[in-house]
Amino acid sequence: MLTKEECTKALDNITLEVSTMDNEDTRLIESNVDVEINLLDDLIKEHFDNPPLKFEELEDGEWYWCEAYGWCLMNFYEDLHGKIHYKANTVLDNEIDLLVEFEENRFYRKQVE
Repeated sequence: MLTKEECTKALDNITLEVSTMDNEDTRLIESNVDVEINLLDDLIKEHFDNPPLKFEELEDGEWYWCEAYGWCLMNFYEDLHGKIHYKANTVLDNEIDLLVEFEENRFYRKQVE
């Protein structure tokens, strides 16, 4: 399996090669490649980093790692008082329906080791 360092170095090499091109044709390529370079950079961060998610990053019907319950299929919504409702189905098929305030550092894209 590739490491974060190997992927980052490969992306840096591509960026360097594109940035050193200097004729008319390569300027067009360079502007189009910038988008792909940014996408690859985001992919590397998403794959190797696992920061806790903010409420705005959570999507209904997605699986997230929850520090309290393990893997959960979540459905989120916010009420008028700023409390977060969520219904979760865990991998053990337990259904959880709670009214809670959103807790920082609780939900992640990948399992926290």
